Amino acid sequence: MPADAEIWKTIAGYPDYRISSYGRVLSLKGINPRILKPRTGAHGYLHVDLHKDSKGKSTKIARLVAKAFIPNPENKPQINHINGDKTNNHISNLEWSTDSENKQHAISVLGEKKFKAKITSNQAIEIFKKYHSGKYTQAELSREYSISYRAVALITHGRSWSKYTKNLLLQNKAEIQPILA
Repeated sequence: MPADAEIWKTIAGYPDYRISSYGRVLSLKGINPRILKPRTGAHGYLHVDLHKDSKGKSTKIARLVAKAFIPNPENKPQINHINGDKTNNHISNLEWSTDSENKQHAISVLGEKKFKAKITSNQAIEIFKKYHSGKYTQAELSREYSISYRAVALITHGRSWSKYTKNLLLQNKAEIQPILA
């Protein structure tokens, strides 16, 4: 058998369905077996409906492949698409992960724009520094970066993008503290 041969396994709890190592779902219901056509869910993942006892259940194909083919000794709850393509459910593109690992991987593969951020981490740092220099108001920064006044306030007070501005905030407090004493 070739190294990348398609392998089929019965889907746990659904004896009339098979999942392949390529991410295809086979239904054995009815007279003729057929490959199910997946549909794209709200977040871009491919789903199929599995039926048993007159009840249907929408299931992500990535989860079916991972459960059937990928060991999960650490009991990680999520599936990560290694290349960032949520429609590529081949076994070689999937791995178990934690929520934190999944998010970090998404940022490294797809960049910050994956989370629909209107600015980058570098721009958040710029906003923070400009505001704390005393030369810019939050309103001016809001207009300059085309983000809401509230978004600027959250950045300048260390409530958002804090992963990038936390050290700057601590440094800024250390500089201000002797002046207030």
